[in-house]
Amino acid sequence: MKIQVNKILSNSLKNVNYPIFEDKIHTPRYKTDKEYQSSFKDIKKYSSKISDKQKKSINCIIFNKGNADGIVCAYIVLKYLKKKLKRDLTPNDIYLIPTAPSSGHKRGVAKDIYKNEINIKGKNVIVLDLAYDIDSLNFLKEKSKTMIVIDDHPITKNIINSTKCNKTNYYIGDSGHAACGYTWKFFFPKKKVNPIIQMIDSDDAKLYLKHIGKTRQIIVYLNYRIIHNPYLKWHNINSFDKIDIMIKNLNPNFVKFVGHYFSEIENNIKEQIAQHAIFSYFEGHPVYILSFNSPVLYKMVQRQMLSNAKKQNKKIDFAVIWGWQHSRNQYNIQLLEDHYLPLPGNNLPQIAYKLGKIGGTRDGGSGRDHVGHFYWPRGNGKDIWDLFGKTAKYL
Repeated sequence: MKIQVNKILSNSLKNVNYPIFEDKIHTPRYKTDKEYQSSFKDIKKYSSKISDKQKKSINCIIFNKGNADGIVCAYIVLKYLKKKLKRDLTPNDIYLIPTAPSSGHKRGVAKDIYKNEINIKGKNVIVLDLAYDIDSLNFLKEKSKTMIVIDDHPITKNIINSTKCNKTNYYIGDSGHAACGYTWKFFFPKKKVNPIIQMIDSDDAKLYLKHIGKTRQIIVYLNYRIIHNPYLKWHNINSFDKIDIMIKNLNPNFVKFVGHYFSEIENNIKEQIAQHAIFSYFEGHPVYILSFNSPVLYKMVQRQMLSNAKKQNKKIDFAVIWGWQHSRNQYNIQLLEDHYLPLPGNNLPQIAYKLGKIGGTRDGGSGRDHVGHFYWPRGNGKDIWDLFGKTAKYL
């Protein structure tokens, strides 16, 4: 059923201007839709090596629940299976494992994977937008009947090269797209990438696509209405059905109107939070640091920290936010640098991976391009304060 919008409201929405973040000049990775659609040759080639029979037999999806990219990846797989099976899916058809990117080192296998062994055993598994370490990947390969991995974290290539797994089961992108872009072309190689998928792809991979128009308000709307909605449970197929309904019934004017005010709220909040950051050193790197945990705002806060440092003439390498996660019994640490730095920049994914390994937590560390994320323990001679200092202690 399509959303009905009052005519007076609809007309007024057409006259609303949406200036937030739209005046920044970025160089798009792909200048036209044709160039964008033609940039998936590698994943299409990989897709051709996997039979339709194997694709249709997927009955376990393990995916990153922490961002739009991972959730939309799972949505694409379910959309494909629903089309091929020509019916609605039930829990008997597919088992969903929403989890977070992690590298298990303490026990060897990521916690969410280990505890789901019974649900993985003998299944045809697909792993989406997750950077798992060698032990976790080998565990999945051993327990599953078949396994496919689609990821966009370049660091995963190094990990896979060290595994005993059959490397034909893996596709790791070269940062040209987010995982959802690759996933779409894996399952629908002959179809153009859906505009909503393009928006998520552009936002996550920083493609700055101009041909899809101004999308900031739409992305913000999707994030709060769907992706980070705590009332949608990503282990439940019904939540993905709701995504499908909401996407099909999007009213562009309404979405931009709501997204505009969500953006204003976001910007007000992240500025209030970021102003509490201070200059310090992290493993010898000059940084801005802040104790703050949020599954939604953390990147925005870090970008504001970088902007504040620039305004205050503080030369820093990157922004660090950290906080104690009681649910995981470990510190959660996020690293982010200026996205204009030529890669590898400060090589934050490698820093996060190394520190995650040294920390020895189950969830380890990983990253992509200008972003790093890892977990750090408290105890056994380690604490968060060991990481802050002019002289590097671990790197």
